[in-house]
Amino acid sequence: MLSTMVQSIFPFLSWIRNYNKSYFTHDILAGSTLATMIIPQAMAYAVLACLPPERGLYSVILCAIAHLLFGASPYSSLGPFAVTSLMYGNDLLSITKSFSDETNSNPGVGQPWEVYPILIPISAFLTFCIGISLAILVISNLNRYLDMLLPPDLISGFTSAATISIITSQVKYVLGLKGIPPIEGNYILAKSWFEILKVIANSHKLTIFVALSTFGIIYLLDYLELHYLDSSTTKKDSPKKGKVKQIPSVLISIIIMSIISFVFDFPNAGIQIVGFVQSGLPDIQNPIEILSILPSGVVTAFLLQCVPTIGSIVLVSYVTNRSVMSMFPVVPEKKTEYNVAPNSIAMQPLHSAEVHEPPNDLTGLLEVESIDKVSVLPVETNELVALAASTILCAIFSGFVPSGSLSRSALLATQTNAKTPLANTISSVMALFTVLYLTPLVYYVPLSSLGIVILLSILPALKKIDRVVELWRKVCVDQTNQSVESLGLWVITFLSVIIWNPSTGVLLGIASCAIWKCVYYINLHYL
Repeated sequence: MLSTMVQSIFPFLSWIRNYNKSYFTHDILAGSTLATMIIPQAMAYAVLACLPPERGLYSVILCAIAHLLFGASPYSSLGPFAVTSLMYGNDLLSITKSFSDETNSNPGVGQPWEVYPILIPISAFLTFCIGISLAILVISNLNRYLDMLLPPDLISGFTSAATISIITSQVKYVLGLKGIPPIEGNYILAKSWFEILKVIANSHKLTIFVALSTFGIIYLLDYLELHYLDSSTTKKDSPKKGKVKQIPSVLISIIIMSIISFVFDFPNAGIQIVGFVQSGLPDIQNPIEILSILPSGVVTAFLLQCVPTIGSIVLVSYVTNRSVMSMFPVVPEKKTEYNVAPNSIAMQPLHSAEVHEPPNDLTGLLEVESIDKVSVLPVETNELVALAASTILCAIFSGFVPSGSLSRSALLATQTNAKTPLANTISSVMALFTVLYLTPLVYYVPLSSLGIVILLSILPALKKIDRVVELWRKVCVDQTNQSVESLGLWVITFLSVIIWNPSTGVLLGIASCAIWKCVYYINLHYL
């Protein structure tokens, strides 16, 4: 009994006993391929979250450690994620500016973490609170009630609007626009485009050329792989047959542009680069240090301002993990060749043992429309524990809030057929090597190149906006309460994110869902 309990908490104790050379070969391929995607993404998403790029790499390393210990799915890839990074960055900057003044800020220095020294302690505090909140969800088993307030169309509306927000956030980097102040608070999208249009005539031509060159290299390498490389490298035992990606086009493009940046001295040409990246192992930080830094009279106001941010990011992280596990369920007899403890996720009965088709575009966003098509369980305990542990580790060791990612999980499940969670650890070793030895190369990475990496990751998700047309047609045909509710939640959540900000949008969407269900219940039972 004790042995079973321990194995259910630490699933690696089960699969490691049957680990063999064949599994290691699969995991090496999966981990190294994942590293080519997650390393440039991690740096780009850290900048999106208003944090130094090395903190994205630290998050990758810390998440892999936690997932190796507590995770059960070989397809889950925890780390920085576009939507949560955007939400986190907007709210972090807003909170930081609210509690900064001339005595604790350096106006005009440059990046947000340079302008506001208290931004890093606030980031650690927020990440720690998010991790503790996720742990409370696990311990109290409250996560099973969240699904009622997070229907797929609410999430679809949220992620469609978040896609537009992410694209907007990268315009200034791709066009080389300067003089745009950090935007925070409400009406973020409107304020951002107002500032962009004011200075768009001053777009930096060389920066645009660098962005287009980055895109061109990625496109060329993908074209060569698609049309000229041997297409026989298909993994027959993968959940969905697909060609294994042989050319890490994104990573190669970043390396090439970094070398060109160094040779031609991009900073002197007016092209913005990443700049100094701290090398070495992450520092240990006190996640509640900010409470002693702030004056005692404002601590209560600070905590109250943090609550909506913590709540909204916990919800989005939860839904992301749930989406990954429902899209790529672990069924031992069908998908893996190892067994895990009886209480861990791989042994949970699914309503269907069939492998669910992954999204056509691996955008990394929450394509949860697929959730309606299959009956799924709530987020499973092991993966939620791994997410909570990852987040707490990131708070203590200089990372920032992580999440799951459909794009990275699809890579592990459909293109490389990872066998165990060790694949994530292998990718983290490469991230560790980067932060220890390759930071001089990272120094010269153009910000416009990282902007292109983000845009290419999320642009395909724009086509998901046509979901609202689908829902409208459905309302016109059947006019049922369910179809009206789906359309209403999509529109309310989408517009809330567009008009205010992502955190407010997801909370208003959930509030609308709760009100709708209460009205429906009263109408059904009392009227």
